[in-house]
Amino acid sequence: MLPTLQLEAITRRFSGRTVVDDVSLAISSGEIHALVGPNGSGKSTLARLAVGLLRPHRGSVRVGGEDPRQSAEARRRVGYLGHASLLYGDLTPVENLRFVGQLYQLAALDEAIATRFDAVGVGAERDTPVRALSRGMTQRIGLARSLLHDPDLLIWDEPFSGLDLVSATRAVDAIRAAQARGAAVVVISHELTELWRLPATVHVLVRGSLRLATSTAVPLEEFRKRYAEVVDG
Repeated sequence: MLPTLQLEAITRRFSGRTVVDDVSLAISSGEIHALVGPNGSGKSTLARLAVGLLRPHRGSVRVGGEDPRQSAEARRRVGYLGHASLLYGDLTPVENLRFVGQLYQLAALDEAIATRFDAVGVGAERDTPVRALSRGMTQRIGLARSLLHDPDLLIWDEPFSGLDLVSATRAVDAIRAAQARGAAVVVISHELTELWRLPATVHVLVRGSLRLATSTAVPLEEFRKRYAEVVDG
C-alpha cells in the first residue's frame, strides 16, 4: 500500500540558498508525524512542498501516489493550514466554509460546517465577518476549513498559534480524530507540550536537513536535551 505522503530526496533553494536539503519522508494512513526545529530551518517550506504550493528543485512529492502540483485528486486529499488563514476577511466563517464546501461539492454541507465549528470551538462568531474576529478565533476557523472535507492528509503549520489552552486541547482532539478515521497527519509546531499529548513520530529539521527521528514516547525533558545537542552540534 502506498504511503499517503511520500517525499523522495526533496531539495528546494531560494536565491541560491538551499532551504530544504535532500529530505525523504514517508507517512502512511493513521500516522501522526511532528516536525520541529529552529526558526528558519525549512519546516514551512517543506510543508508547502508537500501540498504542492512549491515545486522542488530536485526530488519528488507524492500524495497517494500522485504529484499534487499536477493532480486535482491529490490536492483534494489534502487539508492544509499554513501561517495564512486562507479565509476571506469580508465573509463570515459560515460563508467562508460554504464557499470551500461548494468547491469540493460536499453533501450535507451545512451539517458538515456546524460539526467542524463545534469541534474547534467556533460559536456565536459564525455570522461575524472574519476581519472583525480575534487572531485566535481566526485560527480556529482556519482549522475548521482544513478539516471540512475529511482529508486523507492533514498538514498543519503552527496550529496552536494564538490558541488558549481549551482551544489547543480541541486542536489536539481534532488531530486524534483525524488519525482515528485513518488520515495521515503532519504537525509543525514549537509547542512541544502540545505535541507530546499526541502519539507521534518526531522529526528534527536543522538547516534544511532531517537530523533526528524519535517519538513522543520519549520523555519530553529527555527530548529537549537531545534536541539541543542536535541543533547546537
